[in-house]
This record gives sequence, C-alpha cells and structure tokens, in this order.
Amino acid sequence: MSLARRFFAKGSYHTHCPWPWWVALIDSVLLYFTAGFAAVVVSLALPQWSYYYLFPNLANHDYPIAFYVVGWCVWTFAAPWLLVAWLNRRGCLLDVLPLGPGSLGTGKTALLVIGAASLYVSLSALAATIYPDKTYKDAAYFIYYMHSPVAPLMLLMGVVGAPVMEEMMFRGFLQTALSSTRLGFWGASAILSAVWSLLHRYSWSGTAVVFSSGLVFSLLLWKTGSLRAGMVAHGLINLVGMMWIAFAYQ
Repeated sequence: MSLARRFFAKGSYHTHCPWPWWVALIDSVLLYFTAGFAAVVVSLALPQWSYYYLFPNLANHDYPIAFYVVGWCVWTFAAPWLLVAWLNRRGCLLDVLPLGPGSLGTGKTALLVIGAASLYVSLSALAATIYPDKTYKDAAYFIYYMHSPVAPLMLLMGVVGAPVMEEMMFRGFLQTALSSTRLGFWGASAILSAVWSLLHRYSWSGTAVVFSSGLVFSLLLWKTGSLRAGMVAHGLINLVGMMWIAFAYQ
C-alpha cells in the first residue's frame, strides 16, 4: 500500500447519530433560525447609544453597519451554544460531536493544522494571482468591514465565531448524520463541502478554493478524530485572510 493510501485509509473518526439524516438536517435549520432570531432580538434590544460606546469612532451613517455586524456576531456564537445545549440535554453530545482532544497528540496535530492552513493560503494566493478581479469582488465585503470602526468585532467573529459555528455544524453535526448513510465519511464530506462553499456566494474560483478547504478540514477530522484541529485551522486561515485584507487593501 502506498504512503498516500495509508495516510487516507487510517482514520480516527468515530461518531454515532441517533437520528436519520433528514431529522438532523431539519434540526440544524431550526437551530440556525433560532440563533438568527436571538441575534435580531439582541441587536434590537441594544439602544443606539450603546453602539457608539462599543465603537467610539462610529459615524452616524455607519450605525446600520454596526447593527448588522453585532447581530451576525451574536448569531455565530449562539448557534454552536444552542447545538451543544440541545445535544447535551439528550445525552448524546460526545457521540454526535467529536469535541475531544483527538488521537494524534499535540505535535502531529499542529503539523497537520499548519499544513492545512498553508495549503489554503497557497490556493488563495494562486487564485488571487490568476483571477485578481474575481478575488477582489469576493473580498469586497470583508474589505469594507475591515476598514470600518467595527473591524475588531469583525475579526473576532471571523477568527473565533464563524470557525467554531461552521465546523460544529458542517463537519460536526451534519457530518455525523450523513456519514451514517451509504455516502460514508468522504461522500458526506464532498456534499457538505459543496453546500458550504456555495453558501459563501463567491465567484467560481473562490468557491473552488472554499470547497477544497472544506475537504481539508474533513481530512483533519478524519485523521485526528476531533473537530478541534479543523476549528484552529479554520480560525488561522481566516486570521491570515483578514489581516491580508486589512493591510493589502488600504
């Protein structure tokens, strides 16, 4: 057996979903909407003056931006909390979500995380070199917010909130549900990575890069048996990307 085949064949992924995949899909949609509702409630509950206290340099015309980003930040942190609370209440948290430390140890896991992040950064740099206009269009949203008074909150959401939420929902809850079907682990990973990349609404080149990163995060999950490596790699990738946006586009 070749080295590559041995690398992919030997996995530490072990989970169990007590529900059919379609029940998990419905539950995940309900959790998303519940978290979104909580985000709207929190954003509306905060008086307008509090936004100027949180963001001292906020201009009046930037208030809608702050309102939106605060709501989005609450949403990214509320969704995984609701998922964990819901699974824990049913006594199947660790069966469904592999949140343990993993099986490879800190050193090997760190190497995998660095390798995954380096691969994504290389693919992104290649796409930016070949398709600069498409890359700029994909990044326009982040360029705008990373050069606004809400940049610190945007960074927190991008480096912590979004990676935790997306890995727990896609590579966690839904991956466990779909892996128990005939699709198996890698079939489920391909479908979920495709859906995840399309939800980003990037150009075709950006979508291809995000799809590739989804498969890489799945590989981290497969090799380590834990979501932690994917969360760290995801956060590191977002950190590099957002810092590049902040300094490259002045």
